[in-house]
Formats: sequence, C-alpha cells, structure tokens
Amino acid sequence: MRPAEPRIALTLFSLFMSFFAAHCALVAGLEGHCVRGAPGCTSDVESSDVESSDGSAEAEPDGGRAGDAGEVVIVAANAGSTPWALALDSDNVYWTNKAQPGSVMMCPVTGCPAGAVTIASNQGDPTSIVVRGDSVYWTASGDGTVMTKPIRGSDAGAHVLASLRESPGSLAVVSATQLFWTEPTRVARCELSGNRCATDPLTGGNEGSPTGLVSDGTDLFWGQNSQGGGIRTCPVSGCVPDPVTLASTQNAPSYVAVDATSVYWTNRVDDGSVMAAPKTGIGSGTATTLASGQPQPAGIYVDGAHVYWTTLGTQKNGFKDGTVMRADKSGKNQITLAKDQAAPMTVVVDAMSKFVYFTSSGDGSVKRVQNP
Repeated sequence: MRPAEPRIALTLFSLFMSFFAAHCALVAGLEGHCVRGAPGCTSDVESSDVESSDGSAEAEPDGGRAGDAGEVVIVAANAGSTPWALALDSDNVYWTNKAQPGSVMMCPVTGCPAGAVTIASNQGDPTSIVVRGDSVYWTASGDGTVMTKPIRGSDAGAHVLASLRESPGSLAVVSATQLFWTEPTRVARCELSGNRCATDPLTGGNEGSPTGLVSDGTDLFWGQNSQGGGIRTCPVSGCVPDPVTLASTQNAPSYVAVDATSVYWTNRVDDGSVMAAPKTGIGSGTATTLASGQPQPAGIYVDGAHVYWTTLGTQKNGFKDGTVMRADKSGKNQITLAKDQAAPMTVVVDAMSKFVYFTSSGDGSVKRVQNP
C-alpha cells in the first residue's frame, strides 16, 4: 500500500489549493466595498454602486456612517465650539460659531486640514449667515448687530451695518441694497447706501418669534417658532400690519426653504415633521406632511429635485444619533444620507447637487456627504 501514499498526498494538496484559490477570489470580490460591521468600516453603504467621496478632505474616523451616499467626510474638524448656520459658494463653505464670544469662519469646500480661517472673531452669539457676491453677512444676536465683511480681507474689516435695540435672528439678503432679518416680534428691513443701513419694520410687532427667514427675490417667508405658530409671507416692499398666513397651527416651525412653487419647513419638536405648502395658498388646510416622526428636525434645503433636512437626534442618546435626510419634493423615496451624527444643524447643497454640507454642532465640525 505504500506506493499509493504519494498519490493521496497529491490529491489533498490539490484540494487545498482549490480552496485557497476560491478564498482569494471571494476576497478580491469584496475588495473596495465596506462590509457593514467589519472593523474599520466607517459607513453603512446600502447600495453597492454608490461612489465614495473624492477623499480631498479628511475622512471621518468614526461616527460618520451614511445610509445611501457613501462616506461622511470632515471638511473642517475644528469649526468652533458650536458651528451653526452655513452658507456656500463655488469655492468655500462659511459658517457661524454660535458662542459667546463667537466667530465667523470659512474653509475651502474640499477641506482645510491646516485649519479653518476666521473671518470675524469676538462676535456675540453669531446666528445667521449669507454670502452674496464678494461679501459675507451675518447677524450677531448677542451684540444686537447686523454685520458684513469682504470675503477676502483681515479680521479688522468687519463692519456694523445696523446696531439694534432688539436681537436679530435669521437673515435674508435680497439684493446688494436690501437686507432683511428677524427680531423677537417682527421682521425688519434695511436699505443699504454705501456702508449705512436705514432700517424700518417690514411687519408689525405681533409675529410671535419669527425665524427661518428666506426670500425668492419677490417675497419673504418665515416661521413663527412657537406651538401653534404659522408660516407667514410678505412682499419685500412690506406688509404692515398683516403678512399672509400660508399655513397655521404648526408645531414650532423653525427652518424654512423655498422654491418656485412651494415653501418647505421643519416643525422642530421631538416627534417633528417636514412640511410643504403652495406659496400662493392662504390659511390652514393647505400644508402637506412630507415626513413625520422626525427627532427634532432642524435645517432644511431644497434644490431642483429634492428636499434635504437634518434631525438633531434624541436626548436619551445625547443627540449623537442625528441624521441628514433627503426625499423627493413629494416626500417619497426618503433616504438617510448620514446617520449617527452629533446634532447636525444646518444643511446646504452645492450648485451641482453633488455634495451635501452640514454643520455638526455637537462635535464642532463641518462635514459633507456625496449626494447619490
């Protein structure tokens, strides 16, 4: 029987090599894909044909999982203690660090591993921010000021456009000479002449905590941030004393977006919702629920095809379970772009709808995720 032993050994060796080849083929097939739950896997990719972001900014080491759009990428890791409002142009992303004292900061859209640039420091609770042309505008609620500064220039170049008795909140810049902002009980208007701002009320003083101010160039839209508050509109020319109510009995409407036909908003409560109504609708009964059961929905943005929003998450999880969401404008085809985020606040999409940017107020960063 001894002469048969080499033949048996050869057979066993052949079986082993066949198994090894099959194993290598399996590994090669999985290479480049993030297997959910595997060590070092930072994204839950739900579709295999989704491309990851281009890697030009530093990839987030953890807590950056995305549902359908690939890896969440940190654009600015040290964005201040509480990055809040967000604005975008073709080159840079801008945000307010809502603190006392706070700051206004900027970073290239591809990331700034060497650190973000401070546009203005020692700002009192900077809240809202708008970029128009070569200038950036913001409100400093704690100082009672509306500010501006050329995008390129020293910190000392910040200029006070308006010094107010009331605290300004959200801001809309309609033209090079027209600015609007919310105050605790009204919406105010500013006509710019050089560096001077002549202010007067756009509405009466019964607006009930107006917030989320936006404009389509002809009209202004905002929410009344209270239980039972409404969505209101007014021409930029003014509407003293009474704006028009587009939707009433809302649940703390806080952030607002607008397109050619509709106005969109978030009802920011624990079991919140994302809503829409026609811009021409008047009164209750016209609002449509796009998404319900949202844990404190906050920022909202709309482009040609989709509506985007953030949710802050839940208190029981320390607001570390926030999300960035997207849906069709009808509310259908909802997907999670990013999950397990630290209280994401404001969301903005670039002009090509390629990347979705958001402030992560819970961990002091600005991030982006690829838009599928």
